[in-house]
Amino acid sequence: KIDITYLYYFLSREEYYKKSERLIGGTGQKEFSEKELLKLKIDLPS
Repeated sequence: KIDITYLYYFLSREEYYKKSERLIGGTGQKEFSEKELLKLKIDLPS
């Protein structure tokens, strides 16, 4: 199980934001679908 605070900070990083912008594409309000979110690799601390 992932710590929700860690996930929040991970998803808030600029590097991740730029990567997600490329994945989402389109114009207007952008949002992830569950399918897109499940494709993402999340680095977990050891």
